[in-house]
Amino acid sequence: MIVKKTEKFFIFLLSAAILAVSAVSLLAAGNATLQADSMNYDPKSRSIVATGNVRFTSPEGEISADRGIGYTDGTSFEMEGNARGRFTAQSLDITCDSIMLERTSERRVITASGSAMLSGGEGTLEADRIVWELGTENYSASGRVLLDFGNYFVDSDEASRDGDRFHALNIRRYEDRSRKMTITAAEANGLIKNGDIVELIADGGIAMNVAVEGGAYTRITGSKGVFSEDRGTLVISGGAFASQEGRNLRAANIVYHLASGRVEALGDRPSIAFEMSGQ
Repeated sequence: MIVKKTEKFFIFLLSAAILAVSAVSLLAAGNATLQADSMNYDPKSRSIVATGNVRFTSPEGEISADRGIGYTDGTSFEMEGNARGRFTAQSLDITCDSIMLERTSERRVITASGSAMLSGGEGTLEADRIVWELGTENYSASGRVLLDFGNYFVDSDEASRDGDRFHALNIRRYEDRSRKMTITAAEANGLIKNGDIVELIADGGIAMNVAVEGGAYTRITGSKGVFSEDRGTLVISGGAFASQEGRNLRAANIVYHLASGRVEALGDRPSIAFEMSGQ
């Protein structure tokens, strides 16, 4: 009787070992590996729970954290607690509270949550939550977004990029450093070329400040604004108002030429108020 019980216990241990080896083999498919201080494998859900110095390495890169759970079909792996990621193909580094890597036949997506910060060759992106599609420049970020990509800086509630299209909501500050221009707006949509926003359409009580020579600036407000690099202009419409060095201009539409600083007032009988000198 004792021998039979011992044999049954040995068979159980052997079965568990086979399952564990099977899990590692499946997880290692495609050169993916998982390391941790301890692991538990659930054959029903085909999930592996790892704790302590967890490190997951895949063709996309490497992520590490205090704890993690993944699936042996390679579809997803989630880690939390001092999470860090390094994705070498795009030279991306991520720090956050938790990070998930999801893989399909067509896409590889990272979701970083909790004080998330992504840094790469173009700059940095900080937010409460960042979703980034590996192999592309596509992302979406929400929750006090701070985006600094060299040519432009954005402080907003939400920001995203899809191909060459940029979108942001509740923009507290958009700064175009090369053109010395700042914008606040409720919403903006832009066009990106070579890492630079070359067209921007802003809506919802906008304000634009453009630096001019001598440290002064021109401030233009209205309901809608359009910046175009090709035309070299800012066009403000909807009760447009411009102020510059003691001069105030009102019109239905105001066109500001970035290169020269020239201002055009169009529609609804424009009016200008200015200070007279020599009195």
